[in-house]
Amino acid sequence: MSTITCLGQNWNNAVQPAPPATAAPPAPTSSYNSNFWVSQNAAVTDNGELQLSVQANSGQYWNGMECWAAGQAVLEVPSGQMLAYGTYLVTFYPVGGWSDFSGGDTQPGQNTSTTFGVFIFDPAASFPYNEIDIVEVGYQNQNSANAWINQGGVANSNAQFCVQPWDGSTSGTPDWNQVNRVAINGDANGKVTFVANWQQDSVTFYAAPGDYSSDNFPYTGSDTITWTASSSNISIPAPTQTMSLFINCWPYGGPSTGNPVFFNVSRVEVPMSATS
Repeated sequence: MSTITCLGQNWNNAVQPAPPATAAPPAPTSSYNSNFWVSQNAAVTDNGELQLSVQANSGQYWNGMECWAAGQAVLEVPSGQMLAYGTYLVTFYPVGGWSDFSGGDTQPGQNTSTTFGVFIFDPAASFPYNEIDIVEVGYQNQNSANAWINQGGVANSNAQFCVQPWDGSTSGTPDWNQVNRVAINGDANGKVTFVANWQQDSVTFYAAPGDYSSDNFPYTGSDTITWTASSSNISIPAPTQTMSLFINCWPYGGPSTGNPVFFNVSRVEVPMSATS
């Protein structure tokens, strides 16, 4: 296990298994473990931010080229504590390999195979792992006219809120009570803040350009996007002692642009309570 410290928390950046000694590149599918994962792709920057990346640094080679690897950081929940209902917040921005957030699903030359995600996840639970996606930026095949992400929601969507499973009603078809596609834009520095207010009967999601804490976030601002998933339509997970906050950046086989991708996280807020 490798622990890094930043943003006031400890993070494990070696949860995923290391690449095998020899292997072909993982298939570009939606399987969670369809990538190589290396600990160095979740690192602390010189200014104390958490950086997640996709780079060709797996140490594994195929046809003379080094295979792409993803990065993941998992919050190390302190002993005697657990995630709780309340307000979760993350501020992040792309710093390489990903252009302006605007129009990320349709613009030529955009990276259409790399996803950056921040989500609550319970590895001890059965599918769908009590997963709440505070944000996923991107998705595979984003510029395909018949991709599921383009069959509902807003035009030029480039991110989503979700209480998994995204296809809860019919396998392979989005259930819009569970997932909501959005079109986000960063501020002048490229930063955007996402919030999830998790309660027993609902999760209300927010996104706004800029760098905010939960105290000054513009919940009713004109540039703020909001959406609520309700227990009147779907099942809302309850906190468990085995949940944590996961942050990752991963490709479906490799970045479609052929360039490495970097996202920096500059702020995280996670409510916790004492275990019973």
